Amino acid sequence: MIETVLQQQMQWVTFEPNNALLWKEIDRAVRSFLDRLYKAGLLDGASPEDAYSVRCDETTNPATNTDTGRVTCLVGFQPPFPAEFVVVRVGVTRSGIQSRRGGPRMPKTAERLDPVPAFRFTVAFDDLPPGGFSDCTGLQSEVEVQEYAEGGLNTHTWKFAGRTKFSNVVVKRGIVDRVLWDWFNAISRGDFKSRNCTIYVHDPSGSNAVLEFQLADAFPAKWQGPELSAGQNNLAIETMEIAHHGLTRKT
Repeated sequence: MIETVLQQQMQWVTFEPNNALLWKEIDRAVRSFLDRLYKAGLLDGASPEDAYSVRCDETTNPATNTDTGRVTCLVGFQPPFPAEFVVVRVGVTRSGIQSRRGGPRMPKTAERLDPVPAFRFTVAFDDLPPGGFSDCTGLQSEVEVQEYAEGGLNTHTWKFAGRTKFSNVVVKRGIVDRVLWDWFNAISRGDFKSRNCTIYVHDPSGSNAVLEFQLADAFPAKWQGPELSAGQNNLAIETMEIAHHGLTRKT
């Protein structure tokens, strides 16, 4: 579909002077189109630079091309599926427009390490099915600092590491079943059962886990139901606050 739209959007190029000004305008128009797709969630990537790339310059349009009236633009993009970067070579001549897939991804000027995206994650509790949650906050640990004031030493106090504290983790999701409620309700009635919790953070494609956090002996300490309003069309969201006995990072 993207290739078809690219061909349609480049029809105006046919009778334009084939020079650097035209190449720059093609580059701008194609980038604008791909940026709209990226913002609409139709292209994958932690940033626009990872989601698409465009090249239309003297490297794709050597003299042998311009002499024959041919304009070539190299377009790469990352669709959500399949999880591979697609490169399309779009060629425009006065006899028509052609596109062809293939070729390596355009080289980067320098290798870089991008931050891990925080919008794809999974929360799993031991024997419960993995859940799709919209929010997960509170992955935090803190070392208590003990201060000791030594007599005769007025420049500073001595500080020592004390106990490690862990914040409760809060997760939210749209209500699709009663699994979380049943767990919390059982504990509130005296039937206590803790479960180890694993939080997987995935790469932009969603296929690989790049971060893994584990909560030891976790259990629901608070459950909150949805805020209901007949004047809105919001989803019914449940919130659960999870207490635990330790946070560790595996990857």
